[in-house]
Amino acid sequence: MLDINLKTIHLWSACILVYGAISCGDQYQGSNADQSETASLDQLANGTGNYTCDGSHLGPNSRYGDGKSTGSLSVTYGPGATVDSQKALVTSLGAVPKEIGMAIEALGNSKVLVTSEAAQICQRALGQKAGNLEASGLPASTKTCWIADQKGLTLVFDATPKALSEAVVRTFTYTFTEFLIPLLQKTQGPAGTFARQWSEKQTDLLQAFLNDAKAGDMKNLPATLSGVSLQNAVTAEAFDSYYCSAASQEIMKTQFPQTWRAFVGD
Repeated sequence: MLDINLKTIHLWSACILVYGAISCGDQYQGSNADQSETASLDQLANGTGNYTCDGSHLGPNSRYGDGKSTGSLSVTYGPGATVDSQKALVTSLGAVPKEIGMAIEALGNSKVLVTSEAAQICQRALGQKAGNLEASGLPASTKTCWIADQKGLTLVFDATPKALSEAVVRTFTYTFTEFLIPLLQKTQGPAGTFARQWSEKQTDLLQAFLNDAKAGDMKNLPATLSGVSLQNAVTAEAFDSYYCSAASQEIMKTQFPQTWRAFVGD
């Protein structure tokens, strides 16, 4: 597995635990939305693809693979959340790579909020009125985001089971890339080195994806994504494609061969 993936995360997990536990709220505050609004690389590139994430193919590489566990995450089911919402969350959590899940948990006060009010909460956190979100490159319908403040880190998901299932893996990855990596980049030693290497591998992954998209004549790339936002979207979708399900993994391998090789290190 390439450095961007589990081996490197596992290697520096102790560093993430140490630095992450003291950083949330004290050194970094912010929020960001799930910018890709898609569920996998093929949907990002050409608008097709719809997978139910369950992690059943991951075995011990899943942090929450028993379909019941939420680890040490504090989960709140708010207005609009149903039994089906709860089932969708715990099932799709099974597809979250265990090192990413553990790194987010290691912050010590990480929460998940499932609610029908996700859009309003995310829009308030982003400091934008709904009508201005599209101007900033984010869909006005944004319903998934991470929020970091003095109270800790919160991942916000819409309560609709389908939307929830499609958003969990990539939102955990966005949070790792947009929140935890900047924290580690401020540190010295192996943790800072890891963060810088992660960013370099993101660049390689983006170029591989663009090569695949060009070779496959895929013309559906979102016009609102460019630069770092596109790079983060490709990273999130690559993790989603690889970890969501056996079906999404196979599509990644066959339709995005360069991205696959950049991701798994073949």
